Amino acid sequence: EYGRFSGGVINAITKSGGNTFSGSLRVNMWKPTWTAQNPYEVENEVPQEGDLADNTTYETTLGGPVVRDRLWFFGANRIERRSSSEVFDQTGISYDETSQNDRYQIKLTGTLTPGHTLAGSYMRSPTASGRPTFGFSIEPTGLIEPEFPNDLVVATYRGAIGSSLATELQYSQKRQGFRGFGGTSTDIFDSPFITVWQGLGHYNAPYFDATDPEDRNNRQVTGNVTWFASSPTFGSHSVKAGFERYTSTNTGGNSQSSTGYVFLAPFAEGPDGDPLLDAAGRLFPVFEPFGVFIENWLPVRGARIDINTTSFFVNDTWALDEHLTFNLGVRGETVDSEATGGIQTVDTSALVPRLGVAYDPGGDGRLALQATYSHYSGKYSETQFASITNVGNPSALFGYYAGPAGRGRDFAPGFDPDNYVTYDATFPTRNVFNDPNLRSPLTKELTLSAGGALGTRSHLKLTFIRRSTGGVIEDFQDLTTGSTEIVVDGESFGTFVNQVLRNTHDLERRYDALVFDGRVQAARNFLIDGSWTVQLANEGNFEGEGTNTPGSASNAFDWPEATPAARYFPYGRLNDFQKHKVRLWGIYNLGLGRAGRVDLGGMWRYASGLTYSLTSGGVPLTPEQERLLADLSYASTPGSRGIYYAAGRGSEDFAGYRRLDLSAQWELPIWRDARPWLKFEMYNVLNNDTLLSWDTTVDPDFDGPLDELGLPTTYTEGPRFGEATSAGDYPDGREYRIALGFRF
Repeated sequence: EYGRFSGGVINAITKSGGNTFSGSLRVNMWKPTWTAQNPYEVENEVPQEGDLADNTTYETTLGGPVVRDRLWFFGANRIERRSSSEVFDQTGISYDETSQNDRYQIKLTGTLTPGHTLAGSYMRSPTASGRPTFGFSIEPTGLIEPEFPNDLVVATYRGAIGSSLATELQYSQKRQGFRGFGGTSTDIFDSPFITVWQGLGHYNAPYFDATDPEDRNNRQVTGNVTWFASSPTFGSHSVKAGFERYTSTNTGGNSQSSTGYVFLAPFAEGPDGDPLLDAAGRLFPVFEPFGVFIENWLPVRGARIDINTTSFFVNDTWALDEHLTFNLGVRGETVDSEATGGIQTVDTSALVPRLGVAYDPGGDGRLALQATYSHYSGKYSETQFASITNVGNPSALFGYYAGPAGRGRDFAPGFDPDNYVTYDATFPTRNVFNDPNLRSPLTKELTLSAGGALGTRSHLKLTFIRRSTGGVIEDFQDLTTGSTEIVVDGESFGTFVNQVLRNTHDLERRYDALVFDGRVQAARNFLIDGSWTVQLANEGNFEGEGTNTPGSASNAFDWPEATPAARYFPYGRLNDFQKHKVRLWGIYNLGLGRAGRVDLGGMWRYASGLTYSLTSGGVPLTPEQERLLADLSYASTPGSRGIYYAAGRGSEDFAGYRRLDLSAQWELPIWRDARPWLKFEMYNVLNNDTLLSWDTTVDPDFDGPLDELGLPTTYTEGPRFGEATSAGDYPDGREYRIALGFRF
């Protein structure tokens, strides 16, 4: 039934009201001084500013009849304000982050005739915030004040036809926008800078262009019919068949900066490796020949793409007898698109199975053995499938700095485009192409599970999961892709290797895990529950999406003769590998008679450390690589790229952590269903401040051994290696929250 994804699906059903009026009022209270500072925040003297008025959320609901037994309403709203003092990574500079979200929702549900209902809902949820452009912005020049308009309309019909047939139809439309996201200055000195040499960091000016708005909308029409049948010989069947027409629309040029330029350059550091800052708390860019790069982005504002996914499914849940149940399903999809300029980016189809079997040896529900095998065709992301258009995908020229050397935000030669040599260009309508058979990646999943009751008060389930992703979309730049001369306004910038996007099975991700789920009713009023995930494998040679880069490609298969897999995209543990993840929680209900009831809750968490790799970013081509590519007559060569060392991908481990959270809620019935309540929560009760992650910068050692391509095989640790460079390197400190409300 569900598609256009390769991860998880949450299916939420909203309340509809009824013949009795009911509602609630809730106030959530928090302020910065209720959270203990972690060591990084203490070291950088982060102020804890903001009071309850700046961090209180109000929530209300109300539902009931409009016409008794025929028409009901339900409404909800949330007024949220958040303000807190945060600190930038690497520089340790403090800043205030704010968020304002006013959410309103109304739903009407009516009975047309017995067994036939019609529901309609509308939700409006705009957000305004004051925040850094990225999570890796490292100085105040990256602060912006974007707004995100957002609304959703849904209409649903459900009906029963006799005793064996049910049907459902639904229409929905979502509109979401990005406004004011980025900078406004057109002065090239106000261009954003990115550093990858000292860990990923953004500085000097906001990224993106606030004057280039973006819209991400979608529209869905879906329907299904369910048929119920049973017989003594063939058991019972619940056969569900349906269709969906889903249109995803993106509008915008995705301007990368308001100046049209982005610079890749390191910032100046002191002897201890700390960033050097001027009196205004700004960094000094360092301009070294061949070590700094420029990106000249040429967006098409207002460009638009529509990606249409038409799908059907049929699924039979077949209970053969009290022991054996089968789930037999198949889903088919056809996808097409149209973009500005009449460009069609994808025209393909997919057919995927969803199969399952469950066996109950005793026929009494006390023990169940289950197995499933499913394929999932991923979402047709606009990022990937608009790659040959200018929709959110501007053309760009890339150059390296030829000199002279210098540093500072007022060093004019470093900001002069004439001092850069163009080495590459991507023009989606001219030298970027899609393979005609391009399709979404395919995820295959196998699960095996066994679960059952242990006595009368406990339950345990063990599940094995094997998941693999193949057919990854990757860009290829090699001797087979050809080359194109790029001419802009009559000026030739050179001839460059074409970029072709294809599916490949040479990049993969593989995940194996065991999941233990258990529950114990220790007493009538005391429940203990928990889960433990053990990752047996989480490996591959493709990390997938990076920060703020959905659907991004990797360095694989670009100039492959000079960029071998072992140095540029090795196979190993992925960065979300986590050997153990444990969640153990419980709730104790304490009755107080006429004084109401107290619910005491707690959760203990344990997680192994994540992995990281020893890599160096921004390593330029060596003379050996340049000669090799020249001998092969490549029209153009790549710029700097990250390299791995002999240990490979995911060779290192960060630290794990433990955490205890507690809560207590008191509820007092005062009349019928009316009851006020008060809740107190404490997170990270023991104030665990373990260093969970740290600076992993390593620099290539060109004075040590080199491989056949002239690349260093050894490295030197950066001056801050192993140290915290952000508040996020530690867990959040001990935190208190209070909520109170009233239900009726």
